[in-house]
Amino acid sequence: MKKYRSLLYVLLCAPALFASVISDAAASLQPGKWVQVNTNFPHTRFFMDSVSGSGIFNYSDDAVWYPDSQWMMFTGSDHGGLVNPGSFIVYKANTDTWEKRARGTRGDFSHAYSFNTINAKRGIYYHYDHSGPGLLKYDIKTDKWDTVCGKYSNTTPTGMVEWFPEANKMIAFGSDIRGCMFYLDTATNKWVSFGSGIAAEVAYHGLGRYNSTKKVIMFGFGSMWSMNGDSPGYKTYILDSNLTIRQTSICSIFVAHPRAILTYDPSSGDFLIFDRNNGFYSYDMVNDLWKKLPTPTVPIFDADRSPIYTVSAPIPELGVVAFWQVRSSSASGWAATSHMYLYKHNPNSGTAIESNGPDSKTSSIDITAKPNPFNPVCNVNVTLPSKSNLLLNVYNSNGKIIREITSGTYAKGTHSFTWKGVDALNNKMATGLYVLHLTAGNQTKTVKVMLTK
Repeated sequence: MKKYRSLLYVLLCAPALFASVISDAAASLQPGKWVQVNTNFPHTRFFMDSVSGSGIFNYSDDAVWYPDSQWMMFTGSDHGGLVNPGSFIVYKANTDTWEKRARGTRGDFSHAYSFNTINAKRGIYYHYDHSGPGLLKYDIKTDKWDTVCGKYSNTTPTGMVEWFPEANKMIAFGSDIRGCMFYLDTATNKWVSFGSGIAAEVAYHGLGRYNSTKKVIMFGFGSMWSMNGDSPGYKTYILDSNLTIRQTSICSIFVAHPRAILTYDPSSGDFLIFDRNNGFYSYDMVNDLWKKLPTPTVPIFDADRSPIYTVSAPIPELGVVAFWQVRSSSASGWAATSHMYLYKHNPNSGTAIESNGPDSKTSSIDITAKPNPFNPVCNVNVTLPSKSNLLLNVYNSNGKIIREITSGTYAKGTHSFTWKGVDALNNKMATGLYVLHLTAGNQTKTVKVMLTK
């Protein structure tokens, strides 16, 4: 009887959960397509900074979705000054209503960057005020703001703060901070640095995004006003729940505010990146593969460079990504051209891109695995064109690290390793496809291997 009562509850309550204009728009959306949501979208002035008169989405890319209440939330402002408290926007999907709510103090430099995140399990929304008190939290049920802790840097970091559920940590990086990232130690309520050495080329306006499907964070260190004259915006990294960092293969996409939007498809787990040249790209982390996707049928960025400011929020329950967009025109001022769009990704679309960033001009690393398929031992050969810091990991088909085979500094030449089909605890792995991922210096390469029984 208990089972039937549970089933009855699901049948009666589940349809009401997404009875909204968003669910209506998503219901008929086909993979690879876009649709404009017929929402009661406010006038564009609703999204303007009350002090500077500019858009609050400027230099940002991330809103958040809270499934329990069907809310989308965003906090930000332009360069608003000390008198500006910023704007906290709440969209209630189930009632199709928009609210601009009160929100704590702010400092004098107020772009939002990638500083909005959520702990959906606890119903806590976070915003990092990088020119004010530091990390703030908003309890959705009690409608109260509070300060969690101070800043992880006394400079003006322009990067990312993301709640990482699988690591049970708040993760941060600031692109003014060279060579490390941070996590929040809840016991001491202080920021702890890690990942030393990964960001020697850090530039300005980096961004990042937690992926709830693949359980990882992708981040990039920006490209504007490079701190040492190069273009590190080409480089992107993956952080897993063990706080292990690996660089992806290189693709000529500047992952930086305000030139890009970084989000992800909640169905396939592919990361999605938009750039200001109307480029649309996906990244498959299991195969370390970049694709050029068809140009969006809606103007995420404008080709004529007139400002279009857009933030995004994946909605896992509907398998879509939502985009809030505000457009201005230098000729007409802030016009009433605000929109919400949904996109449903097609992971089979697009054209594969070979690594063609600035580092691809150097001699390439190589990795081979024999026999393939294998049982019980796979012999792995790695060839380095020069002395390099090497990291060789094994991933399963879901993109989770199974085992680290080796790490350290190796000389130029060929080096041999073995994988015996076991994880980090020497447990035997199941039959299936695995990925050997090699990182050496600024280059990466992968090879798929099949474990048989």
